Amino acid sequence: MEIIPLFQWPGHRDAVYALGRDVNGAVMSAGGDGTLVAWDPSSPQLPGRALFRLNGGIYTFHAPSRAYNAWIIGGIRGEMHFFQETAADPEACQSPNNAKAKSQTLSAAQQHPLVPQPPAQPHEDAAQQRTSSDGGLVHHASSPTTIGINTGKAPVHDLQFMGPTLWSAHGDGRLLRWNLEDQFPRMAYHSAPLPSAVRCLATHPSAPIMASGSSDGKIRLSSETGEVVQEFSGHTLSVFSLLFLVGGKYLLSGSRDAHLAVWDTESGQLLDRFPAHLGTLNHLITIPEWECIGSAGRDKEIRLWDAKTLELRKVINREHAPQHAHTHSVNRLLWLPEKSMLLSAGDDRKIRAWQISERTE
Repeated sequence: MEIIPLFQWPGHRDAVYALGRDVNGAVMSAGGDGTLVAWDPSSPQLPGRALFRLNGGIYTFHAPSRAYNAWIIGGIRGEMHFFQETAADPEACQSPNNAKAKSQTLSAAQQHPLVPQPPAQPHEDAAQQRTSSDGGLVHHASSPTTIGINTGKAPVHDLQFMGPTLWSAHGDGRLLRWNLEDQFPRMAYHSAPLPSAVRCLATHPSAPIMASGSSDGKIRLSSETGEVVQEFSGHTLSVFSLLFLVGGKYLLSGSRDAHLAVWDTESGQLLDRFPAHLGTLNHLITIPEWECIGSAGRDKEIRLWDAKTLELRKVINREHAPQHAHTHSVNRLLWLPEKSMLLSAGDDRKIRAWQISERTE
């Protein structure tokens, strides 16, 4: 296996916390600057296009999908925003840099009656942001009107679907469930708060189970009704990332204690736990085409592990790529299988691309 540095996307003004893709294949990013940006991986030289800006920053988002055909934004200040973007013609949304894409306005008068929020405002100097010295400053678009719901002051850390139900993880220990089948979203279920902040979620691939990781170092498996059916203890600090493997038989967890743990989900047994990074383990992903697991750490490194044995296969850092690797914490990873490309984002405000290929002698 060989790791080849490809390109970088600068432009964010603060740490990047979230990466994802939309239905057209565009790469999406969001972070502390509150901007949701679309990038075209087929034309990486083009600047990104801002779709939305939220004052206070974004920790997580959900792109339109079969589960729910609209954007969902989880804010650092506790806001959740729902909006749709439609095109004036069928061609308009094929490229994330296509200026013809328009936002469908959702009436503020029909906002959720619980705690309505005003629309997020575009940045005050959005019209002037067109170029930069490094050519990577994003183009800000006018923010669409949204359905905004204030869930409290605690940040929204993660969003995951279980069937048609949206689950949201909150910094005050709440694990909320949302009914999105009606025209406008509403909080359908509100369980008693967990003992500490809920930092991450993972949906079981074949059973109605939602896994959550918390700041008390514990992992909890909840049924579709919100009842906690299992609790795993093994980490000494916050659990930041969860990943189901082998159809849900095993669960991997990454923590602020820098350890990677492996759990048997049926018995709850801790099968293995070992130091995986020199600092917080922020994120875990699977890279099935190369039969490996990717981890992102606060130690500025990306590590690739054998998916079966969890033996370390590769370390990506400044020693490996002095001009390309991250200079600060790596917060998020995203795998693009059709390009055999790994994307990473972090506190250095950049998204970096890596090609994974066979080693040539």
